[in-house]
Amino acid sequence: MLSSSAQAFLKKAIQLAGKRCGYEFLREFNSLRYERELLLNYTWKIPECDEITSADVSDTFREIDFDTLIVQTAKHLDESDYANMLYELAELADQFGELKKALFLLRKIIDRYRDCVHPSRLAHAYKLRADIALRQNDFSHCKADYETCLEIFKQIKDTVGIASTMNGLGVLMVEQNDPEAGKHHLQEAHNLAAEIGAQDLSIDTSYNLGNTCHILGDYPAATEWYENALSLLGENNAVDARAAIFHNMGIVLKSQQKLSEAGEFFTQSFTMAEKSENLYMKGLSYLSQAELACMLGDYSKATAQALSSFTIFTQLHDRLSIADVYKVLGMIHREIKRVDVAISYFENSLRINEECDGTLNYGETAFELAQTYVKTGELSKAEIQLNDARSSFEQLNAKAKLQMVENYMTQLSI
Repeated sequence: MLSSSAQAFLKKAIQLAGKRCGYEFLREFNSLRYERELLLNYTWKIPECDEITSADVSDTFREIDFDTLIVQTAKHLDESDYANMLYELAELADQFGELKKALFLLRKIIDRYRDCVHPSRLAHAYKLRADIALRQNDFSHCKADYETCLEIFKQIKDTVGIASTMNGLGVLMVEQNDPEAGKHHLQEAHNLAAEIGAQDLSIDTSYNLGNTCHILGDYPAATEWYENALSLLGENNAVDARAAIFHNMGIVLKSQQKLSEAGEFFTQSFTMAEKSENLYMKGLSYLSQAELACMLGDYSKATAQALSSFTIFTQLHDRLSIADVYKVLGMIHREIKRVDVAISYFENSLRINEECDGTLNYGETAFELAQTYVKTGELSKAEIQLNDARSSFEQLNAKAKLQMVENYMTQLSI
């Protein structure tokens, strides 16, 4: 069944197409829609047809609506305007978590209409595709698309585009387990953004530098970068950006065991994500609130929120975030003394993190699994997991997490 976000995306897509193509398009589109649904509703009532629910009917109609919109708008626009509208639709699809549709639209621009659009638009199409690949942990395609758009931005001397792509490459390096190199790239991008007065990009680089400092265990620096991002936002009603910053400020507070303060930031972040209909941010907020609820002993709430985040990340094909959900489900089941189930969840998380090179998440999950084995008295298994966790954090130079593991091993005399 289509999610509410998919329905909301289609509504916005039709509105956008109407603005770009005019009244005549909307008249033809609505006429086709009416005739089609009349015929299909009649067909599904024929006894020989398989039984189908009203939800299935609605889903089918909306998928047909999207395909019809893509075909019919091409009849009302020249190729350049059509390609530009496809890009706007791809941005909308990305916003609402309809990533398959976004990638389909971007592929059309890049493969079929590259000669019809301004080089800047083509570069942005590559960059958006790279951004999506980054969130889906598809690092090889992500790197290739970033490098392509960076080359185009350099050719047309688009300094903002260059800095924005350097920002993306910095995040990619962090995700590929080289936070020090990523931090260097991000700092360069931040300096360039400040030099040209690109405030939105300065906010983004500040946010990413905060994330990187958090991974490296420098919590004061992380907080400083997040506060810098908020100060740059000022009174700007940028709900998505504010939601992301508040969420990660909560993560830093949680890492410092300031759970009550962390909860306040997570709540604000979730409210903003709902307001902006940002599906990815909602998933992250659900996940963080689930882990916090587990730490506070509210296991029913934690389970409900973890499963909500699992649903969202499955829709978004975000495997690393799914691995993080498995970790939290493992923590919950360990605390309610369902140890076998907990270990199964932790093992799922480890497997996905290993497949996707999620070194930070792997180390965190190994540490949680080690604590589970300590509870069952299996210290030899705990030692293996603690050594894996230590190795992961050493690879990232994640000093605070490395110290946490070493302190725990000292307590156990391992």
